[in-house]
Amino acid sequence: MANLKALRQKIKNITDYSPELSQFNDQLDELINDAYYSLWTMKRWNFTTKLGTMRLHTDILPNTDTENNAGGTVTASINKGQRQVSFVAAIDRLHNPDIWEGQPIEIDTMEYTINKVLSGQFIILDRPFEGDTSTENSNWKIKKRFYDLPIDCLELLYLGHRDYPYVSVTGSQNPYGKSTAILPRRE
Repeated sequence: MANLKALRQKIKNITDYSPELSQFNDQLDELINDAYYSLWTMKRWNFTTKLGTMRLHTDILPNTDTENNAGGTVTASINKGQRQVSFVAAIDRLHNPDIWEGQPIEIDTMEYTINKVLSGQFIILDRPFEGDTSTENSNWKIKKRFYDLPIDCLELLYLGHRDYPYVSVTGSQNPYGKSTAILPRRE
């Protein structure tokens, strides 16, 4: 209902007065324009939108980030009543603490929050570990649940996923997924 013709028709229906005079239509257009300007100056930034991309992170599992452990499972060592978790090998994706601090880690079906990432091999939990002491625990999962929005974002209008990058050159990456028969993902 953002086009002028639809707005003009709606006003004429509500007022039950719809002459087809160009002078009346010009005055009506001027009133609509004044109303838009008034709204724009009152709430200037609520009407502006910006498109941006968001970097998503998958969960860290014991068998996914294994480059530093020669392809094996990364086990965690944790003592009951302590907050520090140490991994057998450094986890590459923990190199940026801003991404993972404040995210949940599940250890033996109990969820804790990562308070501090000391290095790729050591993290500090928000509360003491309540399970049994273990030096080779492979039942853990670091989850990426919370994402920070840009500081100038008031409202998230849309979040979608598209096949990116879209390449349409012959002989290059297929834009239809892993198989030609599969249609591209819908947003």
